[in-house]
Amino acid sequence: MGRGEEDQREAVVGLTPRGVAVPEAARPAWGACQTRIEARIGAASLDFFPKTLKELQFFAA
Repeated sequence: MGRGEEDQREAVVGLTPRGVAVPEAARPAWGACQTRIEARIGAASLDFFPKTLKELQFFAA
C-alpha cells in the first residue's frame, strides 16, 4: 500500500495474483446463485432486491 502522489489522504492498494484469483474462482458459483434466486422470485422482484435488502437493514439496526 502506498500514498497518492498529490493527496496524502489517498491510499493506493493492489491485489496479489492470489487475491485476484479468489473472486474469479467464486464467479461461477455466484452466477448460479443469482440464477436460482431469479428463478425463485422472478426477474422483476430481483430488480428490487438490493433496495429491499437496504430497507431490511434499516429495521435490523
